[in-house]
Amino acid sequence: MNAVNSRTLSKVKQITLGVVLGAIAATPILADDTEIFVGLAGNQTSAKPNVLFILDTSGSMSTQVTLTESYDPNTTYTGSCDPALTYWDKDGDTPDCNQEEYFYASQFRCAAGTSALNTTPGYYTNRIARWDSGDDEWRKLDKDKNNPPHVECQADQGVHGQTDASTATYIGKDNDGPWTSNVNDAESWNDTGEVYTLYNGNYLNWFYNHQVTQLGTRMDIMKNVTKDLIDSVSGINIALMRFDTNGTLPGGGSGTPGGAVVYPMTDIDATGTRTAAKA
Repeated sequence: MNAVNSRTLSKVKQITLGVVLGAIAATPILADDTEIFVGLAGNQTSAKPNVLFILDTSGSMSTQVTLTESYDPNTTYTGSCDPALTYWDKDGDTPDCNQEEYFYASQFRCAAGTSALNTTPGYYTNRIARWDSGDDEWRKLDKDKNNPPHVECQADQGVHGQTDASTATYIGKDNDGPWTSNVNDAESWNDTGEVYTLYNGNYLNWFYNHQVTQLGTRMDIMKNVTKDLIDSVSGINIALMRFDTNGTLPGGGSGTPGGAVVYPMTDIDATGTRTAAKA
């Protein structure tokens, strides 16, 4: 592994997200991996999936490679992507700036995803739906209808509505929409929307035009990708485990004691979890 370019890092991110989805897919056969990732029916209470990050801390991870400097959300990057747009994809590929899969960032009502898009990492994964004002219902994103009045995420269900001050925090069915304060009138997220990854237009301009390479280690890459993923997901519990690190074996003597959980299973959306886990 002599060099890691921008597309390689993108693949690392996609593979890492795939591992997370796969790790939590071993549940009842009635649910697929995307349903497990974002929870079951939106208006029922269900346990959050537990995701364990197992990180290789062996000696080989100190190998020097060429890696990419991190995205800085405080810098405006030039390119063909419009920073006023939020681009989307559901296949694990970083969107092309010329594609029609986008909506206006001002239409995004998801508090859980806004921070990830506007700061770091610049992208966000969750179940997403748009409000169709013509038919009065929540639907999947549509490249031919990229100017919806509202776009919402499942992570906000029961927590946040159209604005921070809204008391209606559930997406509503038909005439009870777009939002309702009555959970019994809520639309089921199981029947609405799909799991998408959303991308900030400024992030895409950096990704395609302004990445700077520098010397680092495999360990640096692993930590950067893990931190970005921790910032880009909601609705799960996370724990961190390291393995193959030299130390003292039980009963004395030196060797490789195996894996150790260094951060216990914790709700990723709880105050301080992301900061502590990344530290």
